[in-house]
Amino acid sequence: VNRTFELYEHQEGALAEMERRRAEGTRSFLAVLPTGTGKSHIVLEDLARLAQARPSARALICAPSSTIVTDWRARIERTLPHLRERIRVCTYGWVCRHYVEFAPDHFDYVVIDEAHHAVAPALKRAIQYFDPAFLVGLTATNQRPDKKRLEEVFGSYRVGLSLPEAMASSFA
Repeated sequence: VNRTFELYEHQEGALAEMERRRAEGTRSFLAVLPTGTGKSHIVLEDLARLAQARPSARALICAPSSTIVTDWRARIERTLPHLRERIRVCTYGWVCRHYVEFAPDHFDYVVIDEAHHAVAPALKRAIQYFDPAFLVGLTATNQRPDKKRLEEVFGSYRVGLSLPEAMASSFA
């Protein structure tokens, strides 16, 4: 497999799990990994593979703030510049105001960064409006103080790497 960049073992594991779940017919995946462990790299590698398999595929990446949106755009420009026209990156606020301007199947791949926010009513409505081939959530925080469950949006998931594991690995 041609790599966009080198992945760590936990990233390879998450990518393999995403591929396995897709092959089984699952259409969503929640990556729960500590902050700074490269969740976005998993998505970028998966998007690169998707583009090879489906050259016309379109992606939507939603993040809570303009700072994170800017970071995503810079990562895409660095690693997948040939796909930048097919990847829309926006804030939650933007997608909550504009999602109905798109057909439900417009995006083949939807990413919700900081996915612990995905159960908020307006964002959840926007996410559930779309009918992508694959939905990916990224979070370091899978437990919410209000006890709302991320399974409502992403289905079942497992924690991929605990913070102590990340700190003990050569990754840290």
